[in-house]
Amino acid sequence: MVGMGETYWERRRRHLNEDHAARRAASQRTMGLLRSQERIDRLTAAISASSPGPTISEAFRRLGVEWIMTKTKTLQDIAGNTFLAPEVKADWCGVLEATTLTDRDDESLTALRGRMILASVRSGFEPGRVASVSALVGSVSTLIDIRIRARAEL
Repeated sequence: MVGMGETYWERRRRHLNEDHAARRAASQRTMGLLRSQERIDRLTAAISASSPGPTISEAFRRLGVEWIMTKTKTLQDIAGNTFLAPEVKADWCGVLEATTLTDRDDESLTALRGRMILASVRSGFEPGRVASVSALVGSVSTLIDIRIRARAEL
Protein backbone atom coordinates (compact mmCIF):
# COMPACT_ATOMS: atom_id res chain seq x y z
CA MET A 1 0.00 0.00 0.00
CA VAL A 2 2.01 2.83 -1.28
CA GLY A 3 0.57 6.07 -0.03
CA MET A 4 1.03 9.38 -1.62
CA GLY A 5 2.76 10.73 1.40
CA GLU A 6 5.01 7.70 2.09
CA THR A 7 8.42 8.83 3.16
CA TYR A 8 11.70 7.21 2.29
CA TRP A 9 11.97 5.59 5.73
CA GLU A 10 8.43 4.25 5.65
CA ARG A 11 9.02 2.74 2.20
CA ARG A 12 12.31 1.26 3.37
CA ARG A 13 10.64 -0.28 6.47
CA ARG A 14 7.81 -1.69 4.31
CA HIS A 15 10.34 -3.28 1.91
CA LEU A 16 12.28 -4.75 4.84
CA ASN A 17 9.07 -6.15 6.36
CA GLU A 18 8.04 -7.68 3.01
CA ASP A 19 11.52 -9.14 2.57
CA HIS A 20 11.44 -10.52 6.12
CA ALA A 21 8.02 -12.11 5.53
CA ALA A 22 9.21 -13.71 2.27
CA ARG A 23 12.34 -15.08 3.96
CA ARG A 24 10.29 -16.44 6.87
CA ALA A 25 7.90 -18.23 4.44
CA ALA A 26 10.84 -19.69 2.49
CA SER A 27 12.46 -20.85 5.73
CA GLN A 28 9.24 -22.54 6.84
CA ARG A 29 8.96 -24.32 3.47
CA THR A 30 12.58 -25.49 3.75
CA MET A 31 12.03 -26.78 7.29
CA GLY A 32 8.90 -28.60 6.14
CA LEU A 33 10.82 -30.24 3.31
CA LEU A 34 13.61 -31.29 5.68
CA ARG A 35 11.10 -32.81 8.12
CA SER A 36 9.39 -34.65 5.26
CA GLN A 37 12.71 -35.98 3.95
CA GLU A 38 13.68 -37.14 7.43
CA ARG A 39 10.35 -38.96 7.79
CA ILE A 40 10.79 -40.56 4.35
CA ASP A 41 14.31 -41.69 5.25
CA ARG A 42 13.10 -43.22 8.53
CA LEU A 43 10.26 -45.09 6.80
CA THR A 44 12.54 -46.30 4.00
CA ALA A 45 15.06 -47.60 6.55
CA ALA A 46 12.31 -49.36 8.49
CA ILE A 47 10.91 -50.96 5.33
CA SER A 48 14.30 -52.15 4.10
CA ALA A 49 15.18 -53.49 7.57
CA SER A 50 11.98 -55.50 7.73
CA SER A 51 12.17 -56.64 4.11
CA PRO A 52 12.47 -60.44 3.88
CA GLY A 53 14.08 -60.22 0.44
CA PRO A 54 17.62 -61.45 -0.01
CA THR A 55 20.44 -59.00 -0.28
CA ILE A 56 22.55 -59.28 -3.40
CA SER A 57 26.27 -59.26 -2.92
CA GLU A 58 28.60 -57.16 -5.02
CA ALA A 59 30.26 -60.33 -6.35
CA PHE A 60 26.88 -61.62 -7.57
CA ARG A 61 26.23 -58.29 -9.31
CA ARG A 62 29.58 -58.53 -11.10
CA LEU A 63 28.78 -62.10 -12.15
CA GLY A 64 25.42 -60.88 -13.44
CA VAL A 65 27.11 -58.27 -15.60
CA GLU A 66 29.63 -60.84 -16.84
CA TRP A 67 26.75 -63.26 -17.60
CA ILE A 68 24.85 -60.66 -19.63
CA MET A 69 27.92 -59.59 -21.59
CA THR A 70 29.02 -63.16 -22.37
CA LYS A 71 25.51 -64.30 -23.28
CA THR A 72 24.97 -61.28 -25.55
CA LYS A 73 28.30 -61.80 -27.29
CA THR A 74 27.57 -65.51 -27.77
CA LEU A 75 24.15 -64.74 -29.27
CA GLN A 76 25.77 -62.23 -31.64
CA ASP A 77 28.46 -64.74 -32.60
CA ILE A 78 25.85 -67.40 -33.35
CA ALA A 79 23.75 -64.98 -35.41
CA GLY A 80 26.81 -63.79 -37.34
CA ASN A 81 28.26 -67.25 -38.02
CA THR A 82 28.12 -67.86 -41.76
CA PHE A 83 28.86 -71.59 -41.45
CA LEU A 84 25.66 -72.44 -39.53
CA ALA A 85 22.29 -73.20 -41.07
CA PRO A 86 19.47 -70.80 -40.09
CA GLU A 87 17.54 -73.52 -38.22
CA VAL A 88 20.64 -74.40 -36.18
CA LYS A 89 21.17 -70.71 -35.35
CA ALA A 90 17.54 -70.38 -34.26
CA ASP A 91 17.75 -73.52 -32.12
CA TRP A 92 20.97 -72.51 -30.38
CA CYS A 93 19.82 -68.90 -29.84
CA GLY A 94 16.50 -70.16 -28.44
CA VAL A 95 18.30 -72.27 -25.86
CA LEU A 96 20.54 -69.38 -24.82
CA GLU A 97 17.70 -66.88 -24.63
CA ALA A 98 15.73 -69.21 -22.36
CA THR A 99 18.56 -69.60 -19.84
CA THR A 100 19.11 -67.29 -16.90
CA LEU A 101 21.88 -66.84 -14.38
CA THR A 102 19.78 -68.15 -11.51
CA ASP A 103 18.70 -71.42 -13.16
CA ARG A 104 19.52 -74.36 -10.89
CA ASP A 105 20.03 -76.87 -13.70
CA ASP A 106 22.87 -76.71 -16.24
CA GLU A 107 21.39 -79.45 -18.42
CA SER A 108 20.24 -77.12 -21.20
CA LEU A 109 23.65 -75.43 -21.51
CA THR A 110 25.52 -78.72 -21.23
CA ALA A 111 23.34 -80.25 -23.96
CA LEU A 112 23.87 -77.17 -26.13
CA ARG A 113 27.63 -77.41 -25.65
CA GLY A 114 27.47 -81.09 -26.67
CA ARG A 115 25.50 -80.27 -29.82
CA MET A 116 28.05 -77.60 -30.69
CA ILE A 117 30.93 -80.02 -30.26
CA LEU A 118 29.16 -82.55 -32.49
CA ALA A 119 28.51 -79.85 -35.09
CA SER A 120 32.21 -78.93 -35.17
CA VAL A 121 33.23 -82.59 -35.52
CA ARG A 122 30.69 -83.24 -38.29
CA SER A 123 31.83 -80.24 -40.26
CA GLY A 124 34.39 -82.24 -42.19
CA PHE A 125 37.12 -79.83 -41.12
CA GLU A 126 35.95 -77.05 -43.40
CA PRO A 127 38.38 -74.13 -42.94
CA GLY A 128 37.02 -71.58 -40.49
CA ARG A 129 33.99 -73.61 -39.46
CA VAL A 130 35.72 -75.64 -36.77
CA ALA A 131 37.35 -72.55 -35.28
CA SER A 132 34.10 -70.56 -35.27
CA VAL A 133 32.10 -73.37 -33.64
CA SER A 134 34.92 -74.10 -31.16
CA ALA A 135 34.79 -70.44 -30.07
CA LEU A 136 31.07 -70.86 -29.45
CA VAL A 137 31.73 -73.99 -27.38
CA GLY A 138 34.16 -71.95 -25.28
CA SER A 139 31.56 -69.21 -24.78
CA VAL A 140 28.93 -71.69 -23.59
CA SER A 141 31.49 -73.26 -21.24
CA THR A 142 32.17 -69.78 -19.85
CA LEU A 143 28.44 -69.29 -19.25
CA ILE A 144 28.29 -72.59 -17.35
CA ASP A 145 31.30 -71.51 -15.26
CA ILE A 146 29.71 -68.13 -14.46
CA ARG A 147 26.51 -69.84 -13.36
CA ILE A 148 28.44 -72.22 -11.09
CA ARG A 149 30.28 -69.27 -9.47
CA ALA A 150 26.97 -67.41 -9.07
CA ARG A 151 25.45 -70.32 -7.15
CA ALA A 152 28.16 -69.92 -4.52
CA GLU A 153 27.14 -66.26 -4.07
CA LEU A 154 23.40 -66.91 -3.64
